[in-house]
Amino acid sequence: MECREKIGRRACTGTGARRRLSFGFFRLPGSASCARKSWEGVMLTKTATHFARLTEDGGKPLVYIDYLEVAPWNWRVRPLGLNGRLRGAGSILFREAVRQSIREGFHGRVGLHALPQAESYYERVCGMTVVGRDSRKQNLLYFEFSRGQARRFLDDGGAT
Repeated sequence: MECREKIGRRACTGTGARRRLSFGFFRLPGSASCARKSWEGVMLTKTATHFARLTEDGGKPLVYIDYLEVAPWNWRVRPLGLNGRLRGAGSILFREAVRQSIREGFHGRVGLHALPQAESYYERVCGMTVVGRDSRKQNLLYFEFSRGQARRFLDDGGAT
C-alpha cells in the first residue's frame, strides 16, 4: 500500500519508507515509518558529531539517534486500555538506525539519550548498555550499542 498523506511538506511514499527529511533550512538524515496511508513514526539521526563511549569501540563514530517519535495513535496506554493502532513502529525505526550504522561503516554502533519513560525499553527490550546520566543533556540517561550488541539485536530479530 502506498502512502501519500502529507504532514507538513513531506509526503509518505511507500510502506516503511526511508527518506532524507527536510526541516526548515536543514537537510537531516532520518527515517520515517509509513503504513495504512499515514505516518507511523519519525526518527532523526546524526553521524558526524558523535562517537562511541563504550570501551570496546571508544572514540569510533556511531549513529546518534537525536529524535525518535511514534505517532500518538500508535501509543500503548495501558491505564486507558489503548493498545495502539500499529505496534512496533518505534522498533522498526530503531532497527533502521542500526542498519544505517552498518551502511555508514560504523558496524552497528548506535547511541542515544532516552527520555525517562523510554529508559526501560532501550535497556531491557533493545539490550543497550547504560553509559550513564549526561549533565549536558538535561541529565538524561545515555545508552549505546556496541558492534556485538547490534549484531545480536539484528540476528535475534530486534525489538518487537
